[in-house]
Amino acid sequence: MARLAAKVFLAGGTWVVPGGVVWAEAEGCGGGGGGGGGAAGPVSFTANLSTGGGGGAGAVRSRVRFSVTPGETITVVVGAAGAAGSAAANGGVGGSTTITGSSSGLRSTFVGGSGGGPGVVGSASGNISFGGLPCTRGGITVTGGNNGGWPATAFSASFAGQPQCGGYSACVAAQNSQGVVAGYDCDGATPSGQGGAAGTQGTTNTNVGGCGGGGGGAGSYGNGGVGGNGGNGSATAGGAGSAPASAPTANSGGGGGGGGGGGSGTSGGAGASGSVGATGQITLYWEE
Repeated sequence: MARLAAKVFLAGGTWVVPGGVVWAEAEGCGGGGGGGGGAAGPVSFTANLSTGGGGGAGAVRSRVRFSVTPGETITVVVGAAGAAGSAAANGGVGGSTTITGSSSGLRSTFVGGSGGGPGVVGSASGNISFGGLPCTRGGITVTGGNNGGWPATAFSASFAGQPQCGGYSACVAAQNSQGVVAGYDCDGATPSGQGGAAGTQGTTNTNVGGCGGGGGGAGSYGNGGVGGNGGNGSATAGGAGSAPASAPTANSGGGGGGGGGGGSGTSGGAGASGSVGATGQITLYWEE
């Protein structure tokens, strides 16, 4: 009687296809996007805030079945974490998880989440740094990173996919060498993790505090990172924003949190870097 076997990859590695095995299934995700960096505080503004960086998007867990050749070596590359965005810079895109056969070639690719957008200096009210927005692809709702700075009601969903948005992961996150086929599934509707909490705004003195960074998107296997706090406003030099206090769950594919924006003052406080995303993971299944 055949039994179902499995091998989990939290890092890159190989698997030799046993004799008689002609198919395998893979379930996993790429790396999460890095959080964007917060903007420096403005000089002596009393009403306008610098925004924190947007949270990186979480990568979607997907499942795909593909053919293999007995005796060949399957090489797995686990998607790397998206890099943290430095102050006022985009977070990095999470790396793709790939499965390649020594004789059958590329079998499957699981893409990573996009990075969060950078913070914006508060020269006008309504500025916002975008995290990955929730979206729907093929009926599957995918959780992206959260926005840094202004509340979610301050923007329209029509911004999705624009350059300052931390990208969502689409429902074509994995495909085998023949493309999306019957038996392909996308589990992004119910990620195991939660989105990270947004950072808090800095306190307002004579001048306003900076906005907190957005939380990272939920990971397929754990939580996204929290956003950093905004720097305090001051009658003298504005306070610096804070980097996120915690990263996303390891190997979850979660997005990194955005860095806090600097507070305003006679000189603006520095914006903070975001946090890195989380690496992905993959599990191979076969009958033997």
